[in-house]
Amino acid sequence: MPKKTVELIIEGENDYIITIKGNQPNLLKVATELAESSIAIDTNHHYENLHGRKTTRQVKVYPIPSESLPDWVAAKSLVEVNRHGTRPQGKKSRRQIVDYHERHFYLSSLNCSASKFALLIRGHWSIENQLHWVKDVTLNEDNCIHTGGFSPANWAMVRQFLVSLARQLHCRTLPEALRLMANQLQMIFDALFEHFDFSSRIPMSPTVESENFFSLHN
Repeated sequence: MPKKTVELIIEGENDYIITIKGNQPNLLKVATELAESSIAIDTNHHYENLHGRKTTRQVKVYPIPSESLPDWVAAKSLVEVNRHGTRPQGKKSRRQIVDYHERHFYLSSLNCSASKFALLIRGHWSIENQLHWVKDVTLNEDNCIHTGGFSPANWAMVRQFLVSLARQLHCRTLPEALRLMANQLQMIFDALFEHFDFSSRIPMSPTVESENFFSLHN
């Protein structure tokens, strides 16, 4: 997230939690050094076993000295999230259980407990998995070839409408929704103008895809 956007968030009397990504090497370096040289002021642990995936999450919160990140407005907390455990990998017939470990850093204007940060970050991942992951993977949004003028924004709205319509149809997966809507232009236009009764005119498909449209992946 650009620093200017952060400034606008603070000017609007709001708070932020920003994921520090690999394309921000300087910020990531500062965060890593701060976490390794400081003592966490709060820690939270959580364990879960879902769909064959065993995960232990550890959330640590570090205070940010004012001189560490002067260019980031109102940055008060550095949050470190470590996830490790085991998960299935590969096709069902050749599935293996493998170990994994992930480490992420977040920058925030909040002064929260580790448990509160854990809930907020999980909420962010819920949005990522329910919306952005579907648009990136199923609709191939990241490789969109429309780049000129208003084309990217227009196509983004089309993809968002498609995802929203799939949810109104109560589809388990986006591919199922695409099959239901194939060659159904009148149905789509009716839905666009909110004059369509989904429950009475669209039979639900009995097919359940292996890719759960609303599943969480973290």
